[in-house]
Amino acid sequence: RALARRRLCQDAEELSSRSIHGSYFHPNSSSFSLISGSSKMPSHMLAEDLIMKGAKRRPTLGQSISDFYASITHLHFQNLRIVGDVEPIRLCANLRVLYLYENRLTSLKGIGQLRKLTNLYAQDNRIADLADFEAPPALTQLYLGGNRLSLIEGLEGCEALEELHLEGQRQPEREVVEAGFLAHIATVRIAEEEGTDGAKGTDMADGSDEPTTAPTAQAPATGADPFTGGATMPALSIAPASLMAIAPTLRKLVMHHNGLDDEALEPIVVLQALTSLDARHNRLSSVARLQQLLVRMPQLVSVLLHGNDELKSAPKFRERVIVATHAVAELDGKPIKESERAFLLQ
Repeated sequence: RALARRRLCQDAEELSSRSIHGSYFHPNSSSFSLISGSSKMPSHMLAEDLIMKGAKRRPTLGQSISDFYASITHLHFQNLRIVGDVEPIRLCANLRVLYLYENRLTSLKGIGQLRKLTNLYAQDNRIADLADFEAPPALTQLYLGGNRLSLIEGLEGCEALEELHLEGQRQPEREVVEAGFLAHIATVRIAEEEGTDGAKGTDMADGSDEPTTAPTAQAPATGADPFTGGATMPALSIAPASLMAIAPTLRKLVMHHNGLDDEALEPIVVLQALTSLDARHNRLSSVARLQQLLVRMPQLVSVLLHGNDELKSAPKFRERVIVATHAVAELDGKPIKESERAFLLQ
């Protein structure tokens, strides 16, 4: 063990001569905190701390640290409250699957250097833009839901992307309103329970003995965001260059809860290989424009649209979607039978 430890230290000293720029992570009592490159701790040690935590194993006896890094194909960093970026993990050149979900990341810097990465799970972080993101060419599944994005970019190098998950993008101001709204709901429920339990003999603040009437939460106006009242969130969009890059390979696109209207959805028509679309709980309203979109996407088999209230309330919505395309076989989780389509066409 002592010999192995000494060899690891020697390898670490060799790696220390390699410059690793940017920001790094260092474990404390409860989470990984971002430490700049100017930290007194050598950069190779900061990188090693992070990688060892995610690898969940240690080098075998006689294995050099560089060989150990090369042997890593999966890293598990989920729910560690990591902040900043994960650039140090570029040392793991053969990494294929990376779990980063439920952290506090604000950047995906350095991911592009993981040329063999196929699966990236980065949902539920605090990423507001992808200006420094370069998707690896081997990437097949990309999860970015639950971040703060309004523009998806950096996919120009993707050559194999099959699944793209972008659901539920949020904004910092929305989170503040959301927290206040949920706190209000909790207060209402407590007041209702107290009013029910103590309806008899409850004294009012003014000394009367009338039972307390609990306040009720006001529903937002029709079409308004449930957390921001009448305010609307900016619709998510995908940069044209990124759309064109992933068009030949993308099979599944998940975009629910993103404030998409009819105009915002139309650019996905270039995704001619798409077979599954999840556009639930957006602001789609025109059946005619939806028909035009579907008829131009011949591979689309499954479509989810519930939660678009104005769209779904249109007369004969399902029937109009069915006759618009011969490819869609499932609408909102309900199969479309060939006999049903034949009857409508007749």
